[in-house]
Amino acid sequence: MKSLYQISALLLLLSTAGCHSGMVGDEHENLPPETYSVVKEINRTGEERFVSQIEIQWWGDDPDGVVKGYEFSIDNQTWHFTKKQDSLFLVNLPEGADTFDFAFYVRAVDFYDLADPTPAKVVYPVKNSPPQISFDKPIGTSSSPGRWPKKTFPVLQFKWLLSDPDGFDNIDHIDFFINDTSATPIPIDKAYTSLTLKADQPESPLSDCSILLGSTLKPLGQLVSGLKTNAHNVFYLRAVDKVGASSAFVATDSIYVKRKVSDVLLVNAYNSAIEQRENFFTENLLAAGVQNFDTMRVNEVDGEYYTQLAVDNTTQSMIFGMFKAMIWFGEDAPYTLTLAQRSCGEFLNNGGKLFVSVFFSSSIDPLSTYLDFTPIDSLVDPQGAVFFMDKKAEATPQIAGWPVISAPKIITSTRPFYPSFGVEPLYKAKLKTAAGDWNGESVIMAKKDNNGQVQFIISSIELYRLDGENNMPELFTKIFKEEMGLN
Repeated sequence: MKSLYQISALLLLLSTAGCHSGMVGDEHENLPPETYSVVKEINRTGEERFVSQIEIQWWGDDPDGVVKGYEFSIDNQTWHFTKKQDSLFLVNLPEGADTFDFAFYVRAVDFYDLADPTPAKVVYPVKNSPPQISFDKPIGTSSSPGRWPKKTFPVLQFKWLLSDPDGFDNIDHIDFFINDTSATPIPIDKAYTSLTLKADQPESPLSDCSILLGSTLKPLGQLVSGLKTNAHNVFYLRAVDKVGASSAFVATDSIYVKRKVSDVLLVNAYNSAIEQRENFFTENLLAAGVQNFDTMRVNEVDGEYYTQLAVDNTTQSMIFGMFKAMIWFGEDAPYTLTLAQRSCGEFLNNGGKLFVSVFFSSSIDPLSTYLDFTPIDSLVDPQGAVFFMDKKAEATPQIAGWPVISAPKIITSTRPFYPSFGVEPLYKAKLKTAAGDWNGESVIMAKKDNNGQVQFIISSIELYRLDGENNMPELFTKIFKEEMGLN
């Protein structure tokens, strides 16, 4: 390419052409550009070799013009044009190879498309680095690491963190194992960062499982084996790159997976006197003739972590969806009803029948949003007062044939409610405030039906506080045998 000085001289000669018989001077031949790499030679061996993701830089110079771009090649035959002067390259090592000498060629190109006849060449000694993977446990603290539930029904969610020193593109897939790392691995696409394992036969000692991938719960498309129920299980992951190199195995805690034995689940939401409150329900259910039920403690903790509650509401919803009826009891209405609202959608949509007995304190907002899915329209507002029941104060049935129940001792905080439209009251209580007898709304138990079948029964006073007549088996028969149809 001619320089600017040469072009100006040529124009001057043309302007004086009338005084001469022809052009004067010789045209200069275009000179090729020269190309340079930041590094000319690399001497590395063993562990000092580069990872397979390499950043390469170059530049060029044209002695009689301007460089318009560059062409690079990895075989000195096929060339690719770019205007950049640096780039990241992921070296594809030959399958099974741990090391490789990667030759890189680059040549400058001028505005006449003349390329440097002596491209710059650098050989990069490359080694493959295995990928890395770790389980992303439920959030913990420095003193109490995150962990999964110690005991669960056969629906479990696992998340992981995945990386590769050679670049994410170098990862090929993830292998998942249930209990045995010598078994045939279950390949998982590297695009996913979580899976949910769900038993297809939760009543079986050994169950095939479905694997649902990511937050969209996309089915893997095949059943996998190896899950044991009523036994401890350990789950493993490893990452595999495109060369076939694998990360170290990573393992979960040992998790006890419970076998489902019935269609009825007792959900114990107490965090104190847990066994005592659970025994009250199990003993009275048995006395009423309800023989088969499972149990789950959703508010039991060990340190800072729940022992049985699933790691997220979606997984918990899938567990609850395994059952046809749930009997839920607790002392903390905001916790109990918020959890139930967020995790009982699948259960209720499948026609599940729900009973809830929970304590409502006087400080709870009467219009709390977690009441929306219950038979309660709103709580009766004490307006600064506190409702209570005297010893032997009765709760009277609103349906003929139901037993009268009463308080064995003073219940210092009670909370009646207004039933939602179409909800049938079951019991009204004789209540008091500091000002004397309460004559307003006093419903403490009601039921909601759906298509002629009971769907939801709620009591705003814990049932064990209403055993003054020692007739709980009779009440349990009415609620759980006759209304909910449990066996």
